[in-house]
Amino acid sequence: MLDLTESDERAVERLSFFMLKEAYGAIASVLVTLDPEVAQTLFERIERQIEETLQRIHSQQSEGTASTGVATAIAETLVPVLEECHGHETKPSLRQPAGSPAGGEASKVQLHKIMAPQPQLTAKIVAT
Repeated sequence: MLDLTESDERAVERLSFFMLKEAYGAIASVLVTLDPEVAQTLFERIERQIEETLQRIHSQQSEGTASTGVATAIAETLVPVLEECHGHETKPSLRQPAGSPAGGEASKVQLHKIMAPQPQLTAKIVAT
């Protein structure tokens, strides 16, 4: 492991996130151009997976006592990227995770189960 200062580690995280965001945006743009319907289906699945993971972090308190704040901060970081790359607003339940301070218990939303893989979708993506 490299011996990096705390400042260096923050730079690594910031620049890694930036490069990943740029790559994801480029891939999303190409996919939308090739097949908007497949792109929309894939984007919905990605958003649902993120939403479910954030809800799990909150409900299981898997990141300690600050889990709800961690889930909210993750949502605040990822939602603008998803909205920019996907070309639409995300669902309110992703923008304001259940149990976060602004949402409270009343904002909890029944989450969908992650869709089972769809062979026709996979084949269509691979064929393009």
